[in-house]
Amino acid sequence: MQYFFLDDNGNQKGPLDKDQLIANGVKSTTMVWRAGMAGWMPASNVEDLKGLFNSPPPVNPPPINPSAMNQPLPSMVALQGPASAGDRFLARLIDWCIIIVVSIVPVIGWIAGFVYPFVMDALPFLNGQSLGKRLMKIRVVDANTERPITEDYSKAALRQVSQIIPFFNIVDAFMVLSDDGRRFGDKWAETKVMKEMN
Repeated sequence: MQYFFLDDNGNQKGPLDKDQLIANGVKSTTMVWRAGMAGWMPASNVEDLKGLFNSPPPVNPPPINPSAMNQPLPSMVALQGPASAGDRFLARLIDWCIIIVVSIVPVIGWIAGFVYPFVMDALPFLNGQSLGKRLMKIRVVDANTERPITEDYSKAALRQVSQIIPFFNIVDAFMVLSDDGRRFGDKWAETKVMKEMN
């Protein structure tokens, strides 16, 4: 049986089966997600739910599956496809401008300027985006699940290692122009950079 989560004006509810979705007032425009989906999307776009909108609600909804409660939810973000090289370059430029400005402050600024590049794509208070990526509406996601890497500092740091290796970092930067648009750092960390839907 499929279990879904729904967004009720910013509050996530679930896990819910199809009958429980109806009991919770799911509409064709309600944003839903389940394990295996790349991100949140309107219920009418989910193949398994298209038939719900003409059926009456159940009298007694079945109980919730407790094992589905432990599944992590992705951020409420819809992705439209891989980020362009231009968006990635501008995001990186913005981030480096921020690092330079912060590094002007002695000691604390130097530490923050050193640490920020390694954690910037996992910061929870920015919903798992660097400041540059947030402005360019792109984000780093896990290559397999397409979930944001929020608070996954090991992936965030690993994808930056290729950028600090002299000369190799130049080759690595040009990898965004490859067919899959993934740098060596993305391949090592099993991540990719995606464009958010507007």
